Amino acid sequence: TFDKILIANRGEIACRVIKTCKKMGIKTVAIHSDVDASSVHVKMADEAVCVGPAPTSKSYLNMDAIMEAIRKTRAQAVHPGYGFLSENKEFARSLLVSIAVITSVMAIDLVNVSIAVIASVMAIVLVTVSIAVIASVMVIVLVTVSIAVIASVLVIVLVNVSIAVITSVMIVVLVNVSIAVITSVMIVVLVTVSIHVITSVMVDVLVTVSIALITSVMVIVLVTVSIGVVACVMVAVLVNVSIALITSVLVIVLVNVSIAVISSVMVLVLVNVSIALITSVLVIVLVNVSIAVITSVLVIVLVNVSIAVISSVMVLVLVNVSIALITSVMVVVLVNVSIALITSVMVLVLVNVSIALITSVLVIVLVNVSIALITSVLVIVLVNVSIAVITSAAADVTFIGPDTHAIQAMGDKIESKLLAKRAKVNTIPGFDGVVKDADEAVRIAREIGYPVMIKASAGGGGKGMRIAWDDEETRDGFRFSSQEAASSFGDDRLLIEKFIDNPRHIEIQVLGDKHGNALWLNERECSIQRRNQKVVEEAPSIFLDQETRRAMGEQAVALAKAVQYSSAGTVEFLVDSQKNFYFLEMNTRLQDGTSSGVAPVHAMQCHERLFPHSAGVGCVELVEHPVTECITGLDLVQEMIRVAKGYPLRHKQADIPLSGWAVECRVYAEDPYKSFGLPSIGRLSQYQEPIHLPGVRVDSGIQPGSDISIYYDPMISKLITYGSDRAEALKRMEDALDNYVIRGVTHNIPLLREVIVNTRFVKGDISTKFLSDVYPDGFKGHILTQNERNQLLAIASSLFVASQLRARHFQEHSRVPVVKADVTKWELSIKLQDAEHSVVASSNGSTFVSDLMSQQVEVDGSKLNVTSTWNLASPLLSVSVDGMQRTVQPLLKVMLRMLAWEPQLEELLHTCALTSKLRGASSKLQLKRHWRCGIVIESPQEQLRPASECLSCREPCSESHKGASVGNTCLRKDILRDDTPKQMKVPM
Repeated sequence: TFDKILIANRGEIACRVIKTCKKMGIKTVAIHSDVDASSVHVKMADEAVCVGPAPTSKSYLNMDAIMEAIRKTRAQAVHPGYGFLSENKEFARSLLVSIAVITSVMAIDLVNVSIAVIASVMAIVLVTVSIAVIASVMVIVLVTVSIAVIASVLVIVLVNVSIAVITSVMIVVLVNVSIAVITSVMIVVLVTVSIHVITSVMVDVLVTVSIALITSVMVIVLVTVSIGVVACVMVAVLVNVSIALITSVLVIVLVNVSIAVISSVMVLVLVNVSIALITSVLVIVLVNVSIAVITSVLVIVLVNVSIAVISSVMVLVLVNVSIALITSVMVVVLVNVSIALITSVMVLVLVNVSIALITSVLVIVLVNVSIALITSVLVIVLVNVSIAVITSAAADVTFIGPDTHAIQAMGDKIESKLLAKRAKVNTIPGFDGVVKDADEAVRIAREIGYPVMIKASAGGGGKGMRIAWDDEETRDGFRFSSQEAASSFGDDRLLIEKFIDNPRHIEIQVLGDKHGNALWLNERECSIQRRNQKVVEEAPSIFLDQETRRAMGEQAVALAKAVQYSSAGTVEFLVDSQKNFYFLEMNTRLQDGTSSGVAPVHAMQCHERLFPHSAGVGCVELVEHPVTECITGLDLVQEMIRVAKGYPLRHKQADIPLSGWAVECRVYAEDPYKSFGLPSIGRLSQYQEPIHLPGVRVDSGIQPGSDISIYYDPMISKLITYGSDRAEALKRMEDALDNYVIRGVTHNIPLLREVIVNTRFVKGDISTKFLSDVYPDGFKGHILTQNERNQLLAIASSLFVASQLRARHFQEHSRVPVVKADVTKWELSIKLQDAEHSVVASSNGSTFVSDLMSQQVEVDGSKLNVTSTWNLASPLLSVSVDGMQRTVQPLLKVMLRMLAWEPQLEELLHTCALTSKLRGASSKLQLKRHWRCGIVIESPQEQLRPASECLSCREPCSESHKGASVGNTCLRKDILRDDTPKQMKVPM
């Protein structure tokens, strides 16, 4: 079936559901208020959730807290318990609105969260894209600026280099031209001079010319070397500039170019040097030849030499100019080529760097955009999944009970009556509509005929119900019922129907599934009521015959099928003395039968909050279900769980047995002597259920130490007994009530016990007016018969004797010399109900340590034999009086020991106050024991005074305070009379 069920209830009904769940292997969740944190149902459950403080409106009716508990614990199903609001259709509708609002709020919250997440992701994406774009722009700007700067630098370098090269070339050209011009002039001068001066100064001229020629050659060599040096310097400058502007690759290129240029320059220098050396050698040869041939051919030689020199100089000039021009052109070409290479390399590098940066930025942008898209998709998916999970969670939580159609149809008494008529179910004659005012109520009552029942349409548990016997009572009943209905149910609509005088209240248990099957599980007799609330139930009814039983069951099933009922429920009927039965109502809730009970989470509340898309729910009555379970052998809670899960019923109508008899008493913390039961609050100081007896079942939710508070229903338990027939079931109930120990609060067991032994009840002569008929002046308790009185007196005296015998074992250290006497007879005076009774108890030599002590007691001349184990520590005493077994509860024992003195009479009074419970009735008894006695004292000089005038003495006596204590009485020498005998015999 289910793995986990949340029980939205408390007390005995929650414990009952948990027991079945444990049997089925289902985990349970209990909800509780703060004051119920240590309650039994909380301890029994596998999990527990506090839903608020003690008031029911803040805890067991706190729908938000219960909804949260269901979500928190992941319960698969909810068992709602009982509560009057479960029949309020308008309240159910308001809950449907509440769940819609809650769902809308949750959806809005999810959408807001989604928007926030998506906005955050989009912001991150935008920031990332912005950063990427800015970075790209910055890269482009930097690349552009870098290219511009590099180009500018290269242009400047190129211009400077070009100027330097051109300047150098121009200098070389000017120098060579100057040398050529000077040399030509000098040659012309020399030729002229040689022609005119051939003889006298020939040698000098020749020497001078030689020196001039040598000087010219040297100048040419120096100029050539200078050009080479300048070229080397320029190459070095170009190399350094190239190194400063380009990468390692360009340096290698420029170095190679520089090496080539240097090599060319060096070749040029070597050529020039060679030319200069050859020229010098030729000049020397010429000089020598000239000196040798001075005479005949001097002019020819000089002319030839001049021509040769001029030719050589011109050739040299032309060669130098060509070399200079070629060098300049080569330098320009190399510079341009270098610039072109550098620019190309730089452009390629910048382009590649830009592509790399742009690619990296685009990759980052794409990655972030992808992450953003994936995140957005995941968020959307997560939101949808969350909504789906919430929806499925709500859809998966099952309510254990019928659907909304049934609760709406049966929760309203007017509508349910109309439906019952359509289903051909017998209904009480009455007005089917809503009564508008008191005047209309009187008119309708007259038409129906008195007496009439005025009842709340949305009521239950006896609230809003009045019986009217005339017009005046009808007006008053209308006013009071409408006010009570409005305050209790929020619905003041009333209906009026014929009041069936002296009826029986008999209800049929039905069980239906979601497959159209329905069964009736026999009936329950619920006629013993006070204030329209059930006190004692039994199954089956002693009044019905099989034919009537079948007719009522078939009509109940017809009604259940008419409203498509799918759970366990109860159809209630009123039955008159002629066995005519009339539909009263159908309980679709887990009612507790009281108006003062807690109204925990009801069917409609749970369902409409949890299952907004389903048809709704109702609740089922489970208070009297134990007696039905006893006679049918079915576990109705288990059947409810199976039906809620969707399983079909396992049984057919022919399979439902009617075996034995069961009786249920609702045990309340109430004072039965006040209006048959007004709530009593307090703490259970002692609590003991009679489950040790055969055929006894107790459904409770309390334990010793539990509090009966003002906040919740005062029900203590449902006490059920089962027997093969009614007599056996009632006898077991009688024994169970006698053995039920409840201390700390007032309870209604005295009333319950009186009911089940009442002659009319035993005969089956009962009706809903049973209590008021039997106890017209209210319940006064059990009145003891003479035999019961004598038995109680005998038991009380025997209890006293047992306590005295027990005391012997603890009185080993007397403070006065005591002569113990073997006492076998106790003469007592017992006061019971303002009457004094003389009782003589004899122990027949028994000792307290015996397993079984028998005493003979004479009460007002009648002798009785009393036998018991006399376990004084037990709250229950099983006593045999003349062979008749009695169970007694000594509720209170107060031992008072007084020492009194009268002239000429020595009398020790021993008084015991005892409150005893027999046959459900508590009786107060006062026992007095009288005897003459003597005591040994040390000084007879002083008199004895009452113990009330003397403090208890617990420490050893001093010389001035010698005496002994008996009980709480102090015997002192200063309070003894002069004529006190010196020896007093004190019996023990």
